[in-house]
Amino acid sequence: QTPKDGKKVVIFSHLAPPKQRSSLSNSTKITEELVENYDIFCQYLKGAAAEFDLNFPLHVSNYFRDCGYCNLSNPDYTRSVINEAMGINLEDTFIVKEDNVENKLNLLHLSGNSSLQSFMPFITKLSIFSSQLPLKFVSTGKEYVNQQLNNVQSTSNQIFVVTKDESSFDEILAEQLEHIRKIYQPLNLHFRVVVYPANELNLRECYKIGIEMF
Repeated sequence: QTPKDGKKVVIFSHLAPPKQRSSLSNSTKITEELVENYDIFCQYLKGAAAEFDLNFPLHVSNYFRDCGYCNLSNPDYTRSVINEAMGINLEDTFIVKEDNVENKLNLLHLSGNSSLQSFMPFITKLSIFSSQLPLKFVSTGKEYVNQQLNNVQSTSNQIFVVTKDESSFDEILAEQLEHIRKIYQPLNLHFRVVVYPANELNLRECYKIGIEMF
């Protein structure tokens, strides 16, 4: 159940967080060693960070494929009607300039092939029998969000599951939590899984869990 008191609830924690946090100067030094930073639109990972950014998403993708998930290669672009239907603020997206646009109310947006909205055009056109549920998909790639002060792109694995009813949802959620443990515990780093309160949910969300690392 979504917490209603405005506080996150920790449902799982692995190892203890670091007792001492890195100083600002040390964090800056590490960032300079691993990131070649020009601006929020142009950043390059270097060394171990680049290797991790390449190999870890592929590892996660292969893990879910071995668990019976179907790998999808989604489009990088979505239309306004999809984003609006999901309650996404269009100002948080990148609008692609098109020549000779017939419908100016249904523009093209750069979302990334691993964004949640990239699944929607495919799913909405499917005719699905209940006997085929649940449907389990995974997409690995980029996700783009128009943020003025933060990085605008990230490499991610997007999991998309279609369930039959609420009881099936509970089973899938428990399954996802177990997957998270198996994926992150071998890193031998502290992490915790939290349930976010109602005031931190987006319009399209009724329940939200997240992974936090310190």
